Amino acid sequence: MPVLGGSFALFVTNLMTIALAATVVARFYGFGHHLSSQLSWLQPEPHQDCRRLQLLRRRSRYEQGNE
Repeated sequence: MPVLGGSFALFVTNLMTIALAATVVARFYGFGHHLSSQLSWLQPEPHQDCRRLQLLRRRSRYEQGNE
């Protein structure tokens, strides 16, 4: 029984380490919790034309900053 407890503890610590590393890498590459005003947690952004919309939003933010 002590072996089972130790192996479970090792599993949990490995799982936590992997989750933490994945979170750090995702944040480094720009993934975050920011949602547009039209989206909620239950409404994922539509896949079609997603890239074009992102570029348009970036351009409008850039133009607003340079006015």
